[in-house]
Parts: sequence; structure tokens; C-alpha cells
Amino acid sequence: MSIRLTAVFALLSLSHAAADKPAPASAAVELKELVGRTAPDHSERISVARFVLQPGTVLPTSYNREGEEVFVIFSGQAEIRCGDKIIPAQPGSVIRIPARVRHSIRASGSEPLDFYAITTPAFSPGDYVKVSK
Repeated sequence: MSIRLTAVFALLSLSHAAADKPAPASAAVELKELVGRTAPDHSERISVARFVLQPGTVLPTSYNREGEEVFVIFSGQAEIRCGDKIIPAQPGSVIRIPARVRHSIRASGSEPLDFYAITTPAFSPGDYVKVSK
């Protein structure tokens, strides 16, 4: 792991420790925007959101019109569909998703999947397109 990536994980670990307590076990998806347009730490340029998905949970296929995303896996196992590829991911994986590329993520392990989605420019609902199958 590069020094730069190690530094990113150190910062994310601090954010992770400071984030709200996880949602009750009955909730399939927890989402907290830490930095971004609607976050307490406001930014129009970048957003950082923490997701926790319960095992077996799949986020719907979608794409961003302009935003580029990076998923940083903190804990758990995932399968990320990015275009025509299925990418297995585990703690330490960093997956870049270009704008306009259809993607989804599934918590594939027996433990919750905890990951960060970093989007630039900052996420906006108007940029998000849910794809029907």
C-alpha cells in the first residue's frame, strides 16, 4: 500500500471513529454524508459519504452524469459491478467509478459492508440516475 493510500486510510479511520453509531440491525442500509452539499462540513466540490450495508444488501444500479466516484472499503466484503466487470473488494480496496458508468455494489460477505463513497464534484441528487433493469 502506498504512503498516500495509508494516509487516506488513517484519515478515514478517524472519520469512522467519529461517525454516528450504526443503525439498528433491522436497517439494510445506513448512509451518512460527512462532507458535501447537505453535510455539516459543506462543500460543493467533493462529498464523502459513509455507507454500511447489511449482508446480502445490493444498492440499485445507477450512474452519475458528471460525478466521478471512488469507493474505499473499510470492512466487510463486496462485489462491485462497474460497467461489464464484477470486481471483488475487501478492506483496503479502492475502486474508481468514472462518470456515466453504470455500477452497483453488493455486500457479499457474512459481515456488514462498511465503505466510503467519495464523489467529485460533490454528490447532488440531480446528477444521480437510477437504472431500471
